[in-house]
Amino acid sequence: MAQAQLDTAQAQLSDKNAQVEADIRDALLDIAAAQKQVEVARSSVELASEALSEAQQRYANGVSDNLAVTRPSNPWPRPTINT
Repeated sequence: MAQAQLDTAQAQLSDKNAQVEADIRDALLDIAAAQKQVEVARSSVELASEALSEAQQRYANGVSDNLAVTRPSNPWPRPTINT
């Protein structure tokens, strides 16, 4: 009887250990994916900033109107990334 209980407890412990390991692997994959998303978002912000700067320079030099400077390409406010 005691041996059966011990075997059951050991099997449950083994299952819990495997579940914890799987949860950790999943969390690490989620972190890696989030890091990639942050990299893409930073790159997008950088490109948008460069495009805005170029539009401002074109306007300042009289080559373009200020439409590209004053009106965003989409109606939503641009998020910023705090580093």
